Amino acid sequence: MGLSTLFLSAFASGASPVYVSISVLGAGMAFALTNSPANNAAVSVLPEEDVGVGVGIFQGSLYLGAGIGAGMVGALLSARRDAVRAWNPFYTLEAISYSDAFLAATVTLIIALIAAYGLKRDR
Repeated sequence: MGLSTLFLSAFASGASPVYVSISVLGAGMAFALTNSPANNAAVSVLPEEDVGVGVGIFQGSLYLGAGIGAGMVGALLSARRDAVRAWNPFYTLEAISYSDAFLAATVTLIIALIAAYGLKRDR
């Protein structure tokens, strides 16, 4: 997913719909490939009588994160709509605010990956 958002930030924002479609398809596939194992991991650590509650909390936090993420991207798009220069030095097209939003998503994914690696090591 990080590679797709980085590609969107560097090359696809404001480019041909084919590039955008390929990037979004990659991000969607990554989400689909990580969602099922995450659900399985959440279910596998819970006692049988708590599985329903645990999955509900897990899904609720997933939806809450998606809503907060969408709101933050919207706020960033609004704040950067009149920007003259993109944060991504490789971006050369005109949809600067979208490039910045996808770069922020990439940075967020990298932070989440580092946090997940740290959690895994603590076991």
